[in-house]
Amino acid sequence: MAELLARWCAGYSDWNPLPQREILVERAGAMWFVSYFAHGERHACIGFDTEEEAFLDVEWLKSKCPPQHRPWERVEPAHVT
Repeated sequence: MAELLARWCAGYSDWNPLPQREILVERAGAMWFVSYFAHGERHACIGFDTEEEAFLDVEWLKSKCPPQHRPWERVEPAHVT
């Protein structure tokens, strides 16, 4: 079972309670996973061997988000959409 370690959200709107963009970092065994969601739908899940690689990918993903959906906000990982 994966352990959710970190969560970032961006792009809130007044008509939709879900964030438009979301990034999750999870650890399962010896692997780290980064998942990217758009409008609540998973668009990518990538596995990494180290925590450092996973968090570098998070920074890269955050930089690719359209400017109108920024800034990214780190939120408590307990509430996953």
